[in-house]
Amino acid sequence: MGPLNAGGYDGPTWSIASTSVRIAGTLNNQCYISEVLEPVVLPYLQGLATAIFQQDNARPHVARVVQRFFVSSITRLNCFPGRLALRIFRR
Repeated sequence: MGPLNAGGYDGPTWSIASTSVRIAGTLNNQCYISEVLEPVVLPYLQGLATAIFQQDNARPHVARVVQRFFVSSITRLNCFPGRLALRIFRR
């Protein structure tokens, strides 16, 4: 998939490139980690100089196990402050 124009109004626009992940069945927090975060998101973020990873308030995205996964993964990736910013919304 190529870059997508994500604007559609008179303000600034930007291009994004994204990978789609098809999940068979219901997405729970363990599935989110094993089928989305580990194989897709973390390798992608490793290749970026800086990034803001933002997700919505869906239950699998804000589960404590997912938040702990991010904390341990950032340490494992040797990310330093300023290299990677994660924005995780809490309820």
